[in-house]
Amino acid sequence: MTSHLFNSRLAVALVAAGLLAVQLPAAESPKASPAQAQAVTLKVGDHAPALKVSRWVKGQPVEALKKGELYVVEFWATWCGPCKAAMPHLTELAKKYAGKVTFIGVNIKESGSPEAVDAKVSKFVEGMGDKMGYTVAQDTRDSFMDKTWMKAGGHEGIPQSFIVDREGRIVWEGHPTELDKFLEKIVAGTFKLQEAKADVAAVAQRAKEWETASKAFEPFDIPIRKALLANDWATALRLCDEAESKYPDLKRVHQMAKPLRIQALAGSAPDKVQPLLEKDFTEPSVQSYMSAAGALLALREKGRRWNELGLAYLDKAAALDTDKGKDYDAWRFPFLIHVDDARAHAIYEAAKAKDPQRANELINWIEGEGVSKAWLEIARVNLEEQTKNPAMGIGPLGNLAKVYFYLGRVEEAIQAQEKWISFLNGKKAPAAYVLDAEAALKKYQAAKK
Repeated sequence: MTSHLFNSRLAVALVAAGLLAVQLPAAESPKASPAQAQAVTLKVGDHAPALKVSRWVKGQPVEALKKGELYVVEFWATWCGPCKAAMPHLTELAKKYAGKVTFIGVNIKESGSPEAVDAKVSKFVEGMGDKMGYTVAQDTRDSFMDKTWMKAGGHEGIPQSFIVDREGRIVWEGHPTELDKFLEKIVAGTFKLQEAKADVAAVAQRAKEWETASKAFEPFDIPIRKALLANDWATALRLCDEAESKYPDLKRVHQMAKPLRIQALAGSAPDKVQPLLEKDFTEPSVQSYMSAAGALLALREKGRRWNELGLAYLDKAAALDTDKGKDYDAWRFPFLIHVDDARAHAIYEAAKAKDPQRANELINWIEGEGVSKAWLEIARVNLEEQTKNPAMGIGPLGNLAKVYFYLGRVEEAIQAQEKWISFLNGKKAPAAYVLDAEAALKKYQAAKK
């Protein structure tokens, strides 16, 4: 699992669509302990709290949430990869609803002295430039916005967005990439509060299911991944069987085991991969095809057949999709760079001409084995530039290390990977991320010898 998962808007879109068969890391903010947990006093349908900030960093200051106007209030931090990934999407929405909806990004959860935080936030916002095309504010020194909006609503992870309607009520809350359908209805006047409440409840239920499954699967997860890294397919499959047998009624446990099982089968019994991918297909659907394609992302470097199968699933999804706004070319790109240079270059050049940010996101899929040296050089130049951008932070280093390695620049690969691992440990990243990163470092170090 590599660094693009921390910073790519494409990755967020893939997760939301079911294409990516892994979870993005939650915001790297610390979880509240049970003793610290605050009762939820702010819910959908309640009147929005006051808007109180220490300073306005960008855009027109908003002195108060006025009745008769619509607002999106979004919470973020400079260290939060998913927050950065969502900012271009928020910018697109701000442009779409200019004059109809006011977008406010509120920075919270920063550490350091007041002066250091001010400098950090200003530098970040400046680095984002047009990709953060809406009003930006900074929380008060005593964390008023975090306390009265986030904690009062029972939220610790970011990014987190709230929609405030013309009556001053919070009528929706959730991840900013999911804003679209509710915002459109609210602006059009066809919105129903009960629908939003049902959506928030469904999200909470899914989160609870994932949390329960994650705890159940935790004793199996790392041992399975270690077996995969050692090419010990039999052990990986046995542990998947044990996890599913122990929790036959936890559907999410089976979903967590499935992509790992697919990797083990690709190494031991490749003809069983496609039947497993299609086992749960009840009828042709966009979701089923894209989920199958997502599971194949981990096999892109394992041979041409997996890239071609992933493309076939995406083609089937696109044929069924009535939403013409979806960018299937961007989702095809990770597979195409392994099997069709001409198509991959056409997609990349079109992205550069239309949306440089999207081109950067595509670059983050160029990682190494099976990719041409020409692609690796394109990725190297781009990723080195990204690491100089304060808005990107250290996120691209894991990808850059792998690119260095496959270009034969082993010493640079080791240095970049060591910094990446230090970052992951500092942010208490999921153990699976650290395991993969450490395994890559050992590979680079062995090549140096």
